Amino acid sequence: MRKFDIIRKTSILTAAFAISVFANEPPDAPEPDLNLGFDVLYGGYKIGEIDITRSQPFQYEDHTSRELECRIESSVLIDHRGLYRSIVDDQYTVAYLLADNTTAGKRRIDEYRFDYDKGKIRIKTEFPQRGESSSTEKDFSRADKTYFDSISLIFRLSEALDTLKAPLYVPVFVYSRSDSILIRSINAEDVAGPDGKSIAAKHVSGYIPFNTFPGVGREFEIYISDDDERIPLRAEIQMALGRVEIIPRPR
Repeated sequence: MRKFDIIRKTSILTAAFAISVFANEPPDAPEPDLNLGFDVLYGGYKIGEIDITRSQPFQYEDHTSRELECRIESSVLIDHRGLYRSIVDDQYTVAYLLADNTTAGKRRIDEYRFDYDKGKIRIKTEFPQRGESSSTEKDFSRADKTYFDSISLIFRLSEALDTLKAPLYVPVFVYSRSDSILIRSINAEDVAGPDGKSIAAKHVSGYIPFNTFPGVGREFEIYISDDDERIPLRAEIQMALGRVEIIPRPR
């Protein structure tokens, strides 16, 4: 998978940071899909939007799974639009990952299918506007079972927040390889919610111990509501000049 541009990098660390498992519902009242919307700000100006959807649980390849979808729209600084969809099991291990993105009018679709029994990753890449495509298959190690895409990373962090300790290296799957993000600290803190009222939250501070893009720093912070919903309240990513902020749209 290609290296992400700045907007895609912000989505890797923040777009999906999110929410807890809902309480079990009776059969006649199924759990609803989760939908979240965020604005991306830089220097106080809106430069993009991120929308996250998490589906109800369903059976996929003999596992209880969910579909995670992330839509990205950017403006002003970078012309980028993307749809990122993944199917993950109940431990948020990736079984399927699709990245459909457009930058400067060039569309590219990367599709990953993970076969853990055979230890294979099947990768298909398409350039629809050029009528070109390619397919490949590669081996991956047993350790790859612990890796997951950027969206499921934050879901997993959110659900483990009560037992998560810091410092801790959390594995991630990016750029078609495995890496780790360092969680430096987790602290209780009150922050403003979408309605402006103060809400009890967990403040997660982290560091990216691998090279990022020019202009994008390595420090990030995520604020998640300290309640059953685990709603992301705010996130910040260090830049060469200032910070990028991701805030939820008012409900």
